[in-house]
Amino acid sequence: MGTVSGSRSSWALLLDRNFGPYFWGNVVSNTGVWAYNVGAVVLIFQITGSAFYVGLVTIMQFTAPVVLAPVGGALADRFDRRKLMMVALACAGVAVSGLAAWGALVGQDRITNPWPVLLMSLGFGIALAVTDPARHALVAALVPTADLGQAVALNTVTFNLGRTLGPALSGLLLLSLGPIAVFVAVAASYLLFVAALAVIKPLRAEPDSGPHGAGARAGVAHRGFTAGIRYVWAHKRMLAMLVGIAAAGYGSDPVITLVPLLAHDLMAGGGPLKVDNVELAVGILAGAYGGGAVLAMLFVRRVNVRIGYRATGVLGLTTLALMIGVLGVAPELLTGSAALAVGGVGYFFAITALTTSMQLDVPEHLRGRVMALWGVFFLGSRPLAALVDSTLASVTTLTWALVGTGVVVAAAALAVARATRERSGRRVRADPRTGKRS
Repeated sequence: MGTVSGSRSSWALLLDRNFGPYFWGNVVSNTGVWAYNVGAVVLIFQITGSAFYVGLVTIMQFTAPVVLAPVGGALADRFDRRKLMMVALACAGVAVSGLAAWGALVGQDRITNPWPVLLMSLGFGIALAVTDPARHALVAALVPTADLGQAVALNTVTFNLGRTLGPALSGLLLLSLGPIAVFVAVAASYLLFVAALAVIKPLRAEPDSGPHGAGARAGVAHRGFTAGIRYVWAHKRMLAMLVGIAAAGYGSDPVITLVPLLAHDLMAGGGPLKVDNVELAVGILAGAYGGGAVLAMLFVRRVNVRIGYRATGVLGLTTLALMIGVLGVAPELLTGSAALAVGGVGYFFAITALTTSMQLDVPEHLRGRVMALWGVFFLGSRPLAALVDSTLASVTTLTWALVGTGVVVAAAALAVARATRERSGRRVRADPRTGKRS
């Protein structure tokens, strides 16, 4: 990612005794989040054969972070973020271990009741509501101020690595061992992150919203659950970034919610890539999307330096929208996989560039509450997308569901593009090496 004047390189941060364990533990934990979603979706589809129940898994997992986001953000700005995360992650890890044990005792071939999985999805959502604002806000306490820009970018990468590796790992485990193995891996991922957090020693006291901290000095206007909302509403470009992040989440939903149906249709199309196993086709499609995002990691910084964060975000959203449209008319598995790979590049560009731009702008005393809104927009778009996608796929066709998603993402790309200009028409850019506006 390069070196900023006065700051350490990305590799140096990855080897840092505080940021290194946080980074790798975060990668493992995020991988578990997305592996669970794919494993739960496939298991529910095996139990019910219903697109509605498939959508319900995602709705239950990602509704709680939206509803409870103001509470999670306020907790992250008030209490020790590291300890808060450890408690929530440990509870989630123990709970999913219980789910895996129940499945192993019953036998995954004999599981006929979807509700234990659905309730576990709701529990995962509650854990996300508590941990995600603290996860983002903790970064500033782990590194010197000069390293913050690099650390923020790497923190964004942890989420995208998890989003990339999780579905691929889940596909491999589903193919080889089945859904219960996915749940065992998810439980291990959460407990490993708890262990990583246990060895971290923040450089600065956090959070800073106590009686003598920055939050207190900011005055009454920046107190309470709604302070982050008021800040974002007063800074329209920040709001536009959140809209773009929501669109990236919305556009990635078909890879989860519709992939079992999509895999079945593309397998029937023939073509040079022939498979006769739905789980394998799911793994190929999810892996293609994740592989595209991994590829994007190799050159996203160069794009950011050349055109700026917001322009990179617009480029990513536009690419994602186009590839979802192509996926809607893909005739067979190879073409669909190629479209998803390019879509993964677009997704990674959009979510990384827009999130980094937000983190560079947000005041420290509001970081937890504003990043809770990041979770509202990104995760909150998922239940809506799951509901719309599964409903459209049920009452119309899979093609119309995918094309509709592409239209939504394209509209958001246009909105973000318009927000990159000041009233005077001058383009606003942030230098990824310094964070300064130009």
